[in-house]
Amino acid sequence: MILLITSVLFLLVFLYVLIKHGKNPSKGGSLAPSKRFWLFYTLYTWFIFLPISLYEGYIGDAFYLSFLLLTVSMWLRAPIEVFMLLKTKNWTPPIGITHDLITLVLFCVPLFSLKSIEFTIESIFAFTLFLSLILETYYAYAFYKIVQDKTKGDEGIWFANKENPEFRRILQITTIFNYPLFLALLMMGYQYLIA
Repeated sequence: MILLITSVLFLLVFLYVLIKHGKNPSKGGSLAPSKRFWLFYTLYTWFIFLPISLYEGYIGDAFYLSFLLLTVSMWLRAPIEVFMLLKTKNWTPPIGITHDLITLVLFCVPLFSLKSIEFTIESIFAFTLFLSLILETYYAYAFYKIVQDKTKGDEGIWFANKENPEFRRILQITTIFNYPLFLALLMMGYQYLIA
């Protein structure tokens, strides 16, 4: 029940922020639709779904430590990144890429101790979490290649927008990979709701 209520509240807040952003686009223009879905996925999965799932005991022993390390890592990053984006205005993609790679290692190390992994909804979800970290790293790298250090300062570019042809490939890849990520997330959510 906590997961359901929190999910609905998060969706409402997210929609409000998107509507507000759409009326006054800044930081590089309007956020492309595929990136809106990606942003929803990452914020919801890493900051809402995983912590509540861990707290409620939904996660099995095989993946518990990996999911916990991912969650803690992202919760430690969030206030630092927001502070650097909004206050000091000196966040750059290489900082995020470094954190993504550290988180990827933290996520994978506990899995090496497993003798075998059963093919379950939870293992599919674990794979898509791994995939999301790979994608997050790639997106930050590809974005950085285009904008370089233009993420800094009052006029910093934060978003890939669909009007800029340089972002076309990133947006196409984002659209393709959003489908399996959301499908696995929905499968996990459904499993928890009927449990």
